[in-house]
Amino acid sequence: MRLNYRFILIAFIIVLIMSIASTLVFYSLAGSILSQQQSKSILNSANDFAFVFQNENQNIEEEFRLISPQVGNFNRINLDSTSIDFCFTLVNDSLINTREFKIRSESYLNIRSSSFRQFFSDNPNVVLRYAQFPDGKTVYYGNLISSKYLNRISQKIRAEVALVINNSPVEISNPEKNQVYLLSIINAVRDLRYRNSFDLYSAELDNADFMSTLFIPKSILTPGAKINFIVFNVYKEGVEFRGTLKLVMLLVVLSGSAITFIVIWVFTAKLREQVSLLSQAAEITGKGNLDHRVPILTNDEVGKFGETFNHMLDELVRNKRTEKEYSEFITLINQNPTLIEISDAALSKIIKSTGLTFGVLYLVENKSLRLISSFGISKNFIELKQDVSLYSNAVEKKEKVEFRFTDNFPEIKTGIASIKIKYLIIYPIVYNKETIGVLELAAESDPHTDVRSYLDVIHEQLAVGILTQNPLNNLKILLVS
Repeated sequence: MRLNYRFILIAFIIVLIMSIASTLVFYSLAGSILSQQQSKSILNSANDFAFVFQNENQNIEEEFRLISPQVGNFNRINLDSTSIDFCFTLVNDSLINTREFKIRSESYLNIRSSSFRQFFSDNPNVVLRYAQFPDGKTVYYGNLISSKYLNRISQKIRAEVALVINNSPVEISNPEKNQVYLLSIINAVRDLRYRNSFDLYSAELDNADFMSTLFIPKSILTPGAKINFIVFNVYKEGVEFRGTLKLVMLLVVLSGSAITFIVIWVFTAKLREQVSLLSQAAEITGKGNLDHRVPILTNDEVGKFGETFNHMLDELVRNKRTEKEYSEFITLINQNPTLIEISDAALSKIIKSTGLTFGVLYLVENKSLRLISSFGISKNFIELKQDVSLYSNAVEKKEKVEFRFTDNFPEIKTGIASIKIKYLIIYPIVYNKETIGVLELAAESDPHTDVRSYLDVIHEQLAVGILTQNPLNNLKILLVS
């Protein structure tokens, strides 16, 4: 074979190999980063869902407190301005009292019988609550988890939600749009039904990537059936990227072959050098160095391939940077706050919700406390004593301690004044039977709210938020995965 034909063949093979190798490197790196970004995003949405769902339940309870004075005369009760779908009393503890039965006009309840048990069998997606009054009357009330209810939550968490009853999806947010993903939701339910909350399920569809996680609600009463939620989202970026990458590979191979046969003798030096630079770039980026860029020496297809390479690396770096900024906790819809930020936000929320004045949040590391956030008092005036028995009991024995002082008030020094404390609570934050943090809250007057009950309600989500943002725990979770 003549040398020029041999060189053309060699050059053609090199172009072909480099195109495929570079594409595989892009595909692998971008796929990994996109998957991590999607996982982070859906977990943030799941955390938001847990908090929003809890807030919805608390709002319904608060709305019932506002209408409770009218319970003596049911005819005066109007549920249309509330989120409460129904309220009623019972006769003989088994039959619904039709004279004291109110339904919100927009609610679609299936009522075939006055039987209390049959009511929940016909409406398994009902969350029940009840209130007992001093005169002995018990009023049952609650809400219906419908598509409209899920739509409202979906807008707040920037993800879609499916209601799962007895391991079958029965309601979906935005059903007109999400009905096409019903099979993927069913597969997610099958995969996640024996797993824990916040475990992930993903699938590559023809036109999108499907990512979901399971949320198992606690502390709610659902007599009709066991309910769970699937928080999911579909991402079209991955499919579009893979399609573009395949097209780029095909274009590069074809154009490179044409250029090789047509202009090999004219541009042989620059072509070899450009291919060599591409080879080096593929090797360097394959080792994880995404800051490297390919110098562009030619304006032909290989040069355009180098530009595409650099553009792809720019996208990967941008996605990696964006990944670090993604994270949300409870009410905040911010991207990737630090442990300090999420601790400050959580502590501020707790203080404002309970009406307390001061608060400190410690992180437990090797049975020692580390101050990570404070409210109402500067960290410079906080002196942490590891040997205090209250702290050690909270860490080791998980004891919750409340104090209400009537004399010998302890004092907090703020730098310009000393404030006497009348209320103090030390509350361990426990996850999987292990203390991961300690809350210390105080007030200069006795709080009007039940602080301990409030902390019991938000305890689990606070623990999940701290675990999610603690780098050491993130590393453990990554290694286990």
